[in-house]
Amino acid sequence: MTTDVETNSALKRVDTSNQALQDAEDLACFGHQQALTRKFSMWSMLALAFSVLGTWSTFAQGLSSGLTSGGPVAILWGLVLVFVCNLCVAVSLGEMCSSMPTALGQAYWISRLWPTPAGRFCSYLCAWVNTCGWITLSASQIAFMTEFMLSMKVLFKPDWSGASTGWVLFLVYVGTTLSMTLFNIVACRKDIVLPMFNNFVGISFGGLFFIISLALLISVGTKDNLSYKPADFVFGTWINQTGWPDGVTWFIGLVQAAYGLTAF
Repeated sequence: MTTDVETNSALKRVDTSNQALQDAEDLACFGHQQALTRKFSMWSMLALAFSVLGTWSTFAQGLSSGLTSGGPVAILWGLVLVFVCNLCVAVSLGEMCSSMPTALGQAYWISRLWPTPAGRFCSYLCAWVNTCGWITLSASQIAFMTEFMLSMKVLFKPDWSGASTGWVLFLVYVGTTLSMTLFNIVACRKDIVLPMFNNFVGISFGGLFFIISLALLISVGTKDNLSYKPADFVFGTWINQTGWPDGVTWFIGLVQAAYGLTAF
């Protein structure tokens, strides 16, 4: 059965070197009028996606929880499972992303591929799920930044007890949220500020990965009398220190890999 999606003129690329004009024409084919300026280049968007995903830093953050929630089995084989699942999601959505490139994503695709009252209702629910995901993602990222900043304070002053005090955590969390909000409000007034900031953060984030990786390798290589676990511990040891059944613990252990590989 042929649908209007398959014959949509948006699939026919316009021969132009102006990406902004191309995007505006694509939006017009979808029935929308472009109202915002196109300020981000491909590299700035890649830098933003790389930083938001934060695979290596997220793995480092969740390593302690992974060790107690399944141990090496959950960390290693859970990563393989999550990678395969995310690859299936990427392959299944790839064709729709290329034929209907819109920021609304699945909510738009449902309404086009299922043009019925039930499809419109599912599209509405999908849009709300996306919105809730953006909110929870922002909240979790700021919570991670709060814990990171307080941990840096403890690193230089081990006897400081403020890192575990509730009101200190709350104030730092609120302050971080307000500072990020104000920065985005002010930076949006100039088209060049946010793209440059994205590029800076992306390059810095990638550089920190190599610096920390080298520091870990050097610190291990320069220390004597280190003991190492055998291969069967790395590939087959199950550790459950959560108090939950093994099945529940397995899914808890998947959080580390899922949070680091699932881009929202």
